[in-house]
Amino acid sequence: MPNDAFNTQLAETISALNSPSFTPKLMRVIASILSFDCAVILGYREGKHPIYLYDSIESERDLLFQRYLTTSFQNDPFYKKLNANKEQGIFTFKDVVV
Repeated sequence: MPNDAFNTQLAETISALNSPSFTPKLMRVIASILSFDCAVILGYREGKHPIYLYDSIESERDLLFQRYLTTSFQNDPFYKKLNANKEQGIFTFKDVVV
């Protein structure tokens, strides 16, 4: 993607902060940088269940809500990394699996 187009997308995303259009715009910016099959955005708090914010899962979404958000999140390598290192950021699977 040419820099001008990316900068425009990024500016539109920033302008959309605190609005319902923010997440779709953010996902479009991320997709222009790297490819992914699906995305899940969760808020993590130490010692508590994750807060669901967004997903682009097209099938078997019930697994996210019935299993992951209730108990399985504790085994998630992303969750473990965030708790162990107290880091914030965007992580790929390669970043968290050692």
